[in-house]
Amino acid sequence: MRDDFRNLDVWMQRRRLLQASLAASVATFSPLAPLRAAATAPPFDAAVARTPLPGVRTFASVGEAIAAAPADGRSPFRILVTRGRWHEKLVVDRPWIHLVGEDRNASVLSFDAAAGMKRPDGEP
Repeated sequence: MRDDFRNLDVWMQRRRLLQASLAASVATFSPLAPLRAAATAPPFDAAVARTPLPGVRTFASVGEAIAAAPADGRSPFRILVTRGRWHEKLVVDRPWIHLVGEDRNASVLSFDAAAGMKRPDGEP
């Protein structure tokens, strides 16, 4: 009779362990998990806009916003690029820079440079 109770205790421990692991896996691999993570993350660290945006540091150029990113790059630095054509030569020299366009078709980064073109000082 004692072995029956001992087996029951072992069985109950295994059941609790399986229930806990199932609950953890459902919470981790839920289709809503990315949405929960996005809801808790701050929206943007900086923005590039022609007019100041409330609640976020706003810069006049993408280069200025990239320069404002921390050099150590321990976490993503998200930059919102608002609608418009931003014509500048960019150098991304910091880790974890995320450029996020406000609109896929209306947020445009461009620069005109090709092999053989003259530099701004007139030299080839």
